[in-house]
Amino acid sequence: IITNDAEAARPYADIAFFTEEEMVGIVNKYLRKVFGDSSKDIRSLDETWRLDRLLEDSGVAIHKEPTIRELRKYIDHMDELRELLGKGK
Repeated sequence: IITNDAEAARPYADIAFFTEEEMVGIVNKYLRKVFGDSSKDIRSLDETWRLDRLLEDSGVAIHKEPTIRELRKYIDHMDELRELLGKGK
């Protein structure tokens, strides 16, 4: 959320990154869109290693490709994202 603070002496930003729990929820939201239920949900980010194989083996319909591309971004960058989880600036 970006807001204008007319009383601020100079521009600033407060940034809060997702927690691990929130990131698990985001990943699960995509998994549910792809698979139609919660049967493939993860309980922690330690389980993301299995998602590449799961998506490859699933034979998911082509109309779900945009959702899979977005999910893969999270999977591919999870190591970088994990370093930021729960931090604020």
